[in-house]
Amino acid sequence: MINDVLLNKTKRRLKMGKLKSNKVGLTLGVFCALIHAVWALLVAIGSAKLVIDLVMPLHFLSVIYSITEFSIATASVLVILAFAGGYITGAVFAWVWNLLNKK
Repeated sequence: MINDVLLNKTKRRLKMGKLKSNKVGLTLGVFCALIHAVWALLVAIGSAKLVIDLVMPLHFLSVIYSITEFSIATASVLVILAFAGGYITGAVFAWVWNLLNKK
């Protein structure tokens, strides 16, 4: 009897409800946009090369590259597209989650 009660409480705690596609999309979209805004800021202040020089060897990559001059228009498009991609990915994730967790 005690084991049944504990098991029922555990099952209740582990049950995940329905995800709201818009909220998950907005959350992931804002997160992606923020990361790309930080990248654009690093390019603007001239620190992007330091980050790339650190990250590339960690991925076993050795490439010749150049970081172009900062442009507010390009940075804006980057942040907007990152938000859109994150939003779509989050919304699709929530939709698939809800689809797979139907009763």
